[in-house]
Amino acid sequence: MRILFVNSYYFMPQSRGGLARTLDQLARGLQARGHQVSAIAELKNNRDFFSLSRRIRLRLLRALGKAPIICDIQTGFRVLRCWRIEPVIRDAIDKERPDVIVVTGGRIVPIVRVIRALGIPIVLQVHDVEFKYLEGDFHEVADLPCVANSRFTAQRFNEAFGAHCDTILPFISLKDYEVQSSRERVLFIHPEQKKGIEKAMEIVALCPEIPFTFVGRSTYETLRSTLNLPDPDSVANLEVLPNMGDMREVYRRARILLVPSRWEEAFGRVVIEAQVSGIPVIASKRGGLAEAAQDGGILLSFDDPAQIWAQHLKRLWTDAGLYDDLSSKARQSAQRRELTEAFQLDAHEAVLIAAVGRG
Repeated sequence: MRILFVNSYYFMPQSRGGLARTLDQLARGLQARGHQVSAIAELKNNRDFFSLSRRIRLRLLRALGKAPIICDIQTGFRVLRCWRIEPVIRDAIDKERPDVIVVTGGRIVPIVRVIRALGIPIVLQVHDVEFKYLEGDFHEVADLPCVANSRFTAQRFNEAFGAHCDTILPFISLKDYEVQSSRERVLFIHPEQKKGIEKAMEIVALCPEIPFTFVGRSTYETLRSTLNLPDPDSVANLEVLPNMGDMREVYRRARILLVPSRWEEAFGRVVIEAQVSGIPVIASKRGGLAEAAQDGGILLSFDDPAQIWAQHLKRLWTDAGLYDDLSSKARQSAQRRELTEAFQLDAHEAVLIAAVGRG
């Protein structure tokens, strides 16, 4: 099959968030099975060479009266990049000639409106429950085949729009994360407000004897003045690192993953990334996090005071028996059948083949 992924959020290497990593690894997996895979995504206005060079090329194309779409193979497959998808999606489809289009992330409704008129089979993928970013009434597209990344996400879309979504857990290439960890630090990834950075900082202060690593220094620095966060270099038990291309670098030292999210996480990909190496999680019972963690960690209410979170963290840090038990259960959670590469690719192929057949 010729498969075109349409993602109105940013894509690798400009974004290394959960959705971008999931789509990248899924596309590579489908490509390895012999499918011809490409993607189109919008260009992020960064100041690095990758972004600047592509912005110049897009401006030149627009000045020449051509469709502002450029192509690269940074990811190992064709990725088309543009300023905004809707005005150029027809040109992208003319270039790629897909048998099926997978629309995912962000502005699903207006993008589907444009594609639907072309009569090409469409599959939707929903990765969060931030309905405002759909930019339209999902009832309008709820009749299309839809894949949700968790039972939680599927249930929310069913309740809100009557959509019937197949549940396929996020595609995670587990071999890209498995490490032999020295188990020396508590790890917190994406120090954003919605991810619970304020709660995390309270826990850091309550556990001066435990070393912490936050990953996402630029985000932390952006929030410092808004949230009155300390200079990380002034906190003895805290290091704040930049985002990593290879997450094994941070999991290699992690003993516990901290996920005090206040946001309704659709699943919680980082939980599985850690669990594959037997790293248990302490996470909030928000959204699909319990579905991701299963028994491989400790689940708390986000509204529990930081003192409660710190007590559980200290116990898991020091109690060898408890730690070994949850570490073993974490590995079992990451090894469940629904997360295996073969199961995932079979499930995605079945949905895509059925959509092509209906089309």
